[in-house]
Amino acid sequence: MPSLIAVLTLLVSSSTARAGDVEMTPHLFVHLRPEARLNPAFVAGEDDGVVAVQQALRAGVSGSTGRLSGRVDVQEVRAWGARSGSTGAEAAVHAYQGYMDVDTGSGFVRFGRQELHFHDGFFLSRAPFNPAGRSFDGVRWHHEQDGLDADVFVSQLRAAAGWVDGEPPIDVGDWFAGGQATFSGNKVVVPSVFVLSKSGGATEADPERSDRWVGPGGRLVVTPADETSVTVDGMAQIGKVGDIDRRAWQVIGRVEQGFGGGLRPGVAARIDQSSGSACLDAPDTGVCRSDVNRTMDLQFGRNFYLRGLANQVAATNSRQLALETFVRPADGVRVELIGSWFQLTDPEGPWVRNGGVLQGSGWKQGNDDPNLGWELDARVNWKVSKQLVIDGGGAWFQPVGTGAELTGDDGQLYTFIRSRFTL
Repeated sequence: MPSLIAVLTLLVSSSTARAGDVEMTPHLFVHLRPEARLNPAFVAGEDDGVVAVQQALRAGVSGSTGRLSGRVDVQEVRAWGARSGSTGAEAAVHAYQGYMDVDTGSGFVRFGRQELHFHDGFFLSRAPFNPAGRSFDGVRWHHEQDGLDADVFVSQLRAAAGWVDGEPPIDVGDWFAGGQATFSGNKVVVPSVFVLSKSGGATEADPERSDRWVGPGGRLVVTPADETSVTVDGMAQIGKVGDIDRRAWQVIGRVEQGFGGGLRPGVAARIDQSSGSACLDAPDTGVCRSDVNRTMDLQFGRNFYLRGLANQVAATNSRQLALETFVRPADGVRVELIGSWFQLTDPEGPWVRNGGVLQGSGWKQGNDDPNLGWELDARVNWKVSKQLVIDGGGAWFQPVGTGAELTGDDGQLYTFIRSRFTL
């Protein structure tokens, strides 16, 4: 693995190097995110809080010659103070990307570790808010021609392994694949179709493990005027979790209207709903089973900003109604105020936050109140230059109804400020 010091030395020595017929270009990305969260565990009456600074430093180089090109990025991610001391030398550097491209004339074929991102990232995202980002080991084919933008990829999530006790090597690892096609010939109406698929099979530790699904979906963007847009995204997941059928879905709709004037204000409304099902087990078991699994598996989707800055509601068994107002007082500056109301799709199902973590006591059997809580978000995004973007804000999440029964009456405060420097 190339060392971070060697890459940084290259960055300092030259912005663009040329060796023979190979053109080399250095890259640098610095992501810094200080944040604070009060009442993080939703334990009513408990005086707790978390303050942390997360940082990522990503450096690399890309090169091209003829129809071949490639890129290597190494990354160091840390929470400030997490090492053993100022001279701590715990291993922290890893390969974030490392791929080779073959130019096909109308696109490319890419082999290796790489980012994957579809549309706004609702279902497949590079995780831009997370300093560690997200990349996959796989192969991708990309094509652009006559208003068509298409991608197909196959990636491996977990390596295959045989059985140490001599059993047949039925463990083929875990795989994630998909594709999308966007038709942009008409600038007013832009439709997209896509499909994602995941296959997780048996392991030596769990020979009965099985989690396989196919997720067809679509996206429609309508822009009838410069300041008006309507976006609808939807996806279904069909498969099995063990011997239980998975039948899950999600729909996201957003309407935005901008206005003229010096501040260039605007308003937006959004509904975001995903399927859910009642839990057959008691909450104290910590395991929610159902006759049909209606849990959306969106571990590679984008949650932050979409379902509130506080990240207290994930895209499963949830309904969000959101209203937003914003102003754009200068080029590259956007100030937003967003109010959200959250409910359970199935009141007897679980309340889950990002990462699949159950909130509070998880769920309430026999419940008929779907209300979880409301959230108020404020955010400022400032694109200082082509290289530097700064954003920050705060959120207050207040449980109500069933939400307050599961977590307590105390609200949660989250604040952050973030800077991203790209060279």
